[in-house]
Amino acid sequence: TRCGIKRIGKSLEKERCPVTELVFRHVRLTDDCFSGLACCKFRLTQLCIMKSSITDTGVTILCDALKYPSRKVATLNLRDNLITDTGVISLCDALKHPSCEVTKLNLRGNKITDTGVTSLRDALIHPSCKVISLNLRGNKITDAGVDNLCDSLTHPSCKVTTLSLSYNRITSTCAIILYRALVHQSCKVTTLDLSGNEIHNIAVSVLCDALNHPSCKVTTLRLTGTRITDTGATSLCDAAKHPSCKVTTLDLSRNQITDTGVTSLCDALTHPSCKVTTLGLSGNHITDTGVTSLCEVVQHGNCKLVTLNLGWNRDISEESKQSLRSLVEQHRSGFELSF
Repeated sequence: TRCGIKRIGKSLEKERCPVTELVFRHVRLTDDCFSGLACCKFRLTQLCIMKSSITDTGVTILCDALKYPSRKVATLNLRDNLITDTGVISLCDALKHPSCEVTKLNLRGNKITDTGVTSLRDALIHPSCKVISLNLRGNKITDAGVDNLCDSLTHPSCKVTTLSLSYNRITSTCAIILYRALVHQSCKVTTLDLSGNEIHNIAVSVLCDALNHPSCKVTTLRLTGTRITDTGATSLCDAAKHPSCKVTTLDLSRNQITDTGVTSLCDALTHPSCKVTTLGLSGNHITDTGVTSLCEVVQHGNCKLVTLNLGWNRDISEESKQSLRSLVEQHRSGFELSF
């Protein structure tokens, strides 16, 4: 209730209160509750209100509180709620305020469309906006929304380095849009998650052209569940071998990669220019043949891998798993291998 939230807020106001993180999870909060929280002079740096049925009205009340100079919330997690484009407008108004300290914004699993992304675009290019991490996973964003967002990514004032657009309604059409943003000198994105979208082999090829560009800063690329086949894997391998490619983490889990794709990956992993240290291949179509190739890779001097995930590849035998484990123990101290 509002009374209960207000009591929590009063406790947070106390001078000796050490609490800097407040989490509400699976708590049905009414809009009235936010009034109780907003009026308190808390010193929180992390505020998480997830799966709590927040509406646009509640967000508006909360955003008013973020504009006070005494508020120091740097991490704002509002995932899995009922926030629409209207609520995003209020959020963006707060993000543009000089006193707002939010650097990490999680809006995963809400009801945001391309209209809301347009509001975010305007906020992200505002000089006062401090957001460096933006999670928009599981909303209703299409290629048009990506186009708008990329306008902000190429703006000198935009500070975003981590961007998740996973599980939206994005297609291969957006690849060229992303390419133009990622190769732009002003773009600061180092972590990009496009998992669960209709990003197929042709789009992957275009993204690889971006990875090869000297101005592209991407070091972490997640393409889980995008129906990539061995053809897409080969494009990524060619990119990984390019001297300008900076990718160290590559997640290709839950795709359609076979032993042929693994052969290409192994060729890349042993190349002197390849910088990949973390590779996700869980949930593909890899068999013992692919594991044999990986066994050779972990013994190669050029391979920089420290983490490899092969879980949910059902055709890998226990014998092959043990062979790879044994070689990792012999040649790769501290290596993280999972099946």
